[in-house]
Amino acid sequence: MVQLCSVETAASEGARNEGQPNAITSGEIAIGKDTLLEFREIQVIATVHNTRKKLIKNIRRHRRQSSDIIFNFSVFSRPYRSRHGYNPVFFLKRLKVSYQFQYPFSVIFTLMRTVFFLITCLLGVTTLHAQTNLETGGRVAPLSDKGIRLIGAASFVAFEFEGTDCQLTLASVDDYPHHNYVSLELDGTYLGRIRIESGSPAAYPVAVTKSGRHRLVVYKATEAQNGFVDFLGTTAKIVSPGKAKKRKRIEFIGDSITCGMGNDESALPCGSGEWYDQHNAYWSYAPIAARALHADFLLSSVSGMGMYRNWNTENSESEIMPEVYGKLALRESDARPFDAAFQPDVVTICLGTNDLSAGDGKKPRTPFDAKQFTDNYIAFIKMLQQRYPKAQIVLLSSPMLNGERHATLMAALDTIQAAFPAGTLRRFTFEPMEPKGCGYHPSKEDDQKMAAELTPFLKKLLDEK
Repeated sequence: MVQLCSVETAASEGARNEGQPNAITSGEIAIGKDTLLEFREIQVIATVHNTRKKLIKNIRRHRRQSSDIIFNFSVFSRPYRSRHGYNPVFFLKRLKVSYQFQYPFSVIFTLMRTVFFLITCLLGVTTLHAQTNLETGGRVAPLSDKGIRLIGAASFVAFEFEGTDCQLTLASVDDYPHHNYVSLELDGTYLGRIRIESGSPAAYPVAVTKSGRHRLVVYKATEAQNGFVDFLGTTAKIVSPGKAKKRKRIEFIGDSITCGMGNDESALPCGSGEWYDQHNAYWSYAPIAARALHADFLLSSVSGMGMYRNWNTENSESEIMPEVYGKLALRESDARPFDAAFQPDVVTICLGTNDLSAGDGKKPRTPFDAKQFTDNYIAFIKMLQQRYPKAQIVLLSSPMLNGERHATLMAALDTIQAAFPAGTLRRFTFEPMEPKGCGYHPSKEDDQKMAAELTPFLKKLLDEK
């Protein structure tokens, strides 16, 4: 009589090639002395339900040929689209099982079915719930089956759920393979930043220690230049959030300062990894201020960009903010328009640092063109006024500029403000600082200081609205 004796699994070391799914389990499962299940490489997609059907079919097909039946199978974790949403499924090649027909087929299949469910439990294969009752913010795009593509810095997806089970299925997507980051906030508490690897969608567990009702927000920590993060589902039991309260809205337009570049060394210190490995838009001054004001917010920011030229390039060499602002992904190569569904009460603009930059110090740099800067800035404001007719527009200084460059920017903003009727534009000046983040950018503490300065000013404007 064949009996279930033991189950053994080992972590996989392979399947890391680009474009190939990554194995989550490999090894052996021993069932009695005559039965062996071997994990092999992924090839064919099948749902759990269909897998069971295929297993029956194969057993019946081989039953007449030999008393020994051999199949191969592999188990990998990857979402598969169905009419119910994204579901983790088995990617199967073949199922290998050796045993003797000492009992009727029904007995053998019952044993196989038990083993199959045992394997799914061991591997933690779960079903993603339908993508309903999701809240989104920032520059995002819907995907089929209600998935969400996070595009801009600090764009987010949020949902409320019950219980402690919460696993996210996420993917880093771009024209070339590379990682991204998201930051998690549970019940108003920051949990940390998670690295989303390139390649196939993968599961990322969220530590939830208390039962009851919760709210999770998944923020994109990187920016639009770094590609996208696709939210493809969760195992959490999502519940309706109820009627949302109307909140004030703020849009923050800017460059790397607004993106939160260089402010998070929790994973890698400055100067190591990729240029965006210290990005964390969650801790940018802009989201910090918005959270303090209980306001909805949107970031339209790109590192290195300026109003008429960029950090190390002229406009003839690369696109500038006025050229990409109307594109959803903040890049000319992406034709999707950025709609005006989000109508802010206040719009802040923090640009000019890169226009006034000396670049990398190696490439020749023409002198700052104040007229070109102010002309572009004025035209940009007029576009925003048409787009957001009820919004109050605020011109921000740059905390990273001091001395002569700070004075040059302040004079340019004076000229821009004078081009509009009195009271049309507001101004706010940050205290100059010596930033302590990576690449002469604000650190998390610097961002918190900036937010503490800006928040009372924005509160006054919002109260006026």
